[in-house]
Amino acid sequence: MSASLIAVFIPILFMPGLTGRLFREFAVTLAAAIAVSLVESLTTTLMLASRLRRTRSASRPGGFASWAARGFEATKESYAHSLAWSLSPSSLIGLLPLTTVALNVALYVIVPKSFLPQQYTGRLVGNIQGDQSVSFQAMSDKMQRFVATVRSDPAEDNVVGFTGGGQGNGGSMFV
Repeated sequence: MSASLIAVFIPILFMPGLTGRLFREFAVTLAAAIAVSLVESLTTTLMLASRLRRTRSASRPGGFASWAARGFEATKESYAHSLAWSLSPSSLIGLLPLTTVALNVALYVIVPKSFLPQQYTGRLVGNIQGDQSVSFQAMSDKMQRFVATVRSDPAEDNVVGFTGGGQGNGGSMFV
């Protein structure tokens, strides 16, 4: 079961794009937690169970134990009563899956389905900064090469970059 759970999270690790980058750490964390749980359940749990399972002398339980036993018995009786009701032919339990499906359809219609917020405009603003000793001309040349690299991406509609703006070793770019 643990191996199949880990196998479920491995494809999430290799998902491309923005969604993949958002869920990469999630997939690694869950897969590692499941692996640690697997090792722990196959080693430590068995040893601890052998230590806890000791034969005890027949003695009457104390106050808390008898109170807990009464609580467990009441819970068991309540569960037996609710199980008998839900399995009876006249119960409404059969409508529960239909109600769940209807609520899921209603929520699917109501809840927004876009991954990105509606305020997303597709614009990017970036700054670059060079070494303190770089001249304005060298920084301008670097900015032009940087703009040309970004402009070569076919997904970009327009790219504007400028050097300066209060400091000779920096620049800004709008994509």
